[in-house]
Amino acid sequence: MRKEELIKLAKELSELEDLKGREEDLRFVKKEYIRLNDREEESFYEKNLTDEFNKYYDILSKKAVELTRSSLEDKKSLILKAKELVSREDNLKNLNKSLNALFTELKALPRCSKEQDDEIFSEFKEIRKEADKKLDAYFAGIKSQIEERKAHKEEIVKKAKEVLKLENIKEATSKMDELFEEWKKVGFAGKEDDERLWNEFSTIRKEFSRKRKEHFEHMKDVFVERAAKKEEIIKKIKYITTEAYFTPEEIREIKKLQVEFKKLGFAGKEKDEELWVALQAEVKKYFDEMSFYK
Repeated sequence: MRKEELIKLAKELSELEDLKGREEDLRFVKKEYIRLNDREEESFYEKNLTDEFNKYYDILSKKAVELTRSSLEDKKSLILKAKELVSREDNLKNLNKSLNALFTELKALPRCSKEQDDEIFSEFKEIRKEADKKLDAYFAGIKSQIEERKAHKEEIVKKAKEVLKLENIKEATSKMDELFEEWKKVGFAGKEDDERLWNEFSTIRKEFSRKRKEHFEHMKDVFVERAAKKEEIIKKIKYITTEAYFTPEEIREIKKLQVEFKKLGFAGKEKDEELWVALQAEVKKYFDEMSFYK
């Protein structure tokens, strides 16, 4: 580079408020300063150019010192941020990413002295080692948790298979619902097993839903049959009341019919209560009339 161009560059740099981003130009000027001042023989014109260059270089030297001081402070600040990140427990899964971002930022800062930079990067290296230890422990804990969750979900699947065998649909429904609530609380069991276990559990639940639906379809017919039988019992008691002689035989028959009514079991929520009320009314009517005649 010609001296005139070098002076122009040195002047431009000396007039800047901040030399960040122009470190390569600054190093080039420093190199040229050493080269120029090593020359012993110069013409008067060249000597004047060198003096002018040195004038700007003196300004740059002071700015370079300030740039180094500022860069060192920024680097120390990044070291503190890195230490703070490693000390926290709330975001370990993103620790590597955060440290990598800080390291990229650290490398982009202007150079300090070799000793200062060596010390900074050595300190960051130690922070990285501490982070690696902490992450190893963290991920080992995660692995242990995942194994526990996997075992827990396998146990739920096993219990669900047993529930599927139960004949009491009401009890089975309650147990299957409990298992589903338990499943939702267990948490992720690892990408290799979580979906597989869910598919197993889901298949069992679908099979149970099909079985439950079939049960209730069957029970509809059972309820209709029971309701018809209960209505027949009510008719029999009504007939006895109509032709009542209030004999011990009649009383035994009515009590026998009451027992049969109860043994028939539930006849569906739409009819059962209505039939029970009708039975009680007929029985009451019989005994009320018996009391009247006696």
